[in-house]
Amino acid sequence: MPLKFKNKLCTGCHLCELVCSASHFGEFAPTRARIRVSNHPLEGKSEVVACFSCLDAPCIAACPQDAISRAGSRQPLFIDPQKCDGCNGDPACVPACPYGAMYFDTVSQYALACDLCGGDPQCVKYCYPGAVSFSNGKPPAAEADLTATISPVEEKKTMAMNNPKSKTMWRRAAKVMPLGVSSNFRYWGDEETLVVERASGAYIWDVDGHRYIDYRLGFGPMILGHAYQAVDDRVRQALGEGVVYALTNQHEIKVAEKLAAMCPCVEMVRFANSGTEATMHALRVARAYTNRDKVIKFEGQYHGMYDYMLFSTYAPPSTFGSRYSPIPIAASSGIPKSIHELVITLPFNDFEALERMLRHTWFDVAAIIVEPIMGNCASIEPLPGWLEFIRSKCTEYGIVMIMDEVKTGFRVARGGAQELYGVEPDLATYAKSMGNGYPIAAFGGKRAIMNLVGRGVAHGGTYASNVVGVAAAEAVLDILEDGKVLDTIAQRGRLLQEGLTSIFKGAGIPLLLTGHPAMFGVNITEEPLTDSRAWAKTDHALYERIMAACVKRGVMPDIDPREPWFLSYSHSEADINQTLNVVEDAIREVKS
Repeated sequence: MPLKFKNKLCTGCHLCELVCSASHFGEFAPTRARIRVSNHPLEGKSEVVACFSCLDAPCIAACPQDAISRAGSRQPLFIDPQKCDGCNGDPACVPACPYGAMYFDTVSQYALACDLCGGDPQCVKYCYPGAVSFSNGKPPAAEADLTATISPVEEKKTMAMNNPKSKTMWRRAAKVMPLGVSSNFRYWGDEETLVVERASGAYIWDVDGHRYIDYRLGFGPMILGHAYQAVDDRVRQALGEGVVYALTNQHEIKVAEKLAAMCPCVEMVRFANSGTEATMHALRVARAYTNRDKVIKFEGQYHGMYDYMLFSTYAPPSTFGSRYSPIPIAASSGIPKSIHELVITLPFNDFEALERMLRHTWFDVAAIIVEPIMGNCASIEPLPGWLEFIRSKCTEYGIVMIMDEVKTGFRVARGGAQELYGVEPDLATYAKSMGNGYPIAAFGGKRAIMNLVGRGVAHGGTYASNVVGVAAAEAVLDILEDGKVLDTIAQRGRLLQEGLTSIFKGAGIPLLLTGHPAMFGVNITEEPLTDSRAWAKTDHALYERIMAACVKRGVMPDIDPREPWFLSYSHSEADINQTLNVVEDAIREVKS
């Protein structure tokens, strides 16, 4: 239950410091206060800083005397004066605080941090501009205003978004590109579609200068963060060698070897440029291997932008028919009717439906393709035994199991979902995190199946294994190979999940988080989710309103509740804390 600050209201009067020091020490001495004001005359603003009970409290771990404690997560700190010796004038806790909210009292020779005055903070009473507030009894979120100088959006967070340059540039784009975008999913509306100027780390900036903490990450590929130097440097170095040879290059051999070493099912591999290409080629190989034509896919799963896989993806689940006899729903006009006969759609996680369908059609089925985690439906995870069931049925009926790891690969574990769940498919597909934003993809698997490629099965592409893509993949896999970076990403994802759970609970809004901490869904529901039909019953409208309010304040998850929140290695704990504060403010606005 920390203090809340609205720095745009702070006049820099320092009265809060005087009141704080007088309340604790009986003297008006700002240097002994547990709340501090910093004036920035050149920038025309002031900032208030005090301990806001951050999620991990690094000061606790930093204290060599074990003098700092708290009753629970996000509770005020207690600094035991009997244990704190001030570290001989060089307190370890002060530099450990990333927010500059721990202080050293040179008089008493021990550390200071906000203790909320026993639940009745005096600074709140005496702050006449209203820059300091306190909401007792509500689970708090970390206060983004403490670090307001790092976000150009923060000062505008109570105002509606104002993007005149984006609107002007979108109008130009709309004259020469359908909807003014190069992918339908980037169109948010005539007035709302943003145009981006640049991106770095965990942030993107639009052409109007607004900065956003990015949880879309290009729909997942930026596993390390935007413009990650180690990857970009490797690409710049490789660019001096040329880009496309129409011959094998040394980088692709190294990447192929890494894929075979890191990914459980991969014995041989071929490269492509996108997830769409990878799944398309894998499907062709499966048909050639089995000499069958049909494919089973699961409702709500997306495997690329081509005719065979654009069924029962984004259509309302109410159109899918009975789960006992599902109807494949084409996601686009222009898909030949003859292809409808080759695609079988089923609910995800439905053992009985899959068993029943296979008993009647196994002899026609070349492949079962599955996203192990529903990367396009709130990151719904497989039920225990589900992937194993698919694996056993594919083995039983001579069907090729294709695991689409375009989103999960090199994100949920170094070996992807295969490693996470302990299930090996026959073929797997990769893209996204593999190149940290550079265009690179791959499909690979068992040698007996992959050996058909080039021996009667077509695969090629002018830009397949282009030097830019494989150089990026080489750098990314070098970084991810030992798993430590992915562990850090997951840990920060868990911090975000814990904070969201607390905030939604405090607001009285039901919340169900689904998926892995590195890519998870935020669902407004109390019911368990096992497939897209269940997901369709969640409160999408409320979610969209909350997320729109977050975007307005400089935090950008996707407004579409189907899309996961993606974490990158560049997301810091300070970013997580700021995000939680913004979510709390957004919920407060929506509820009001």
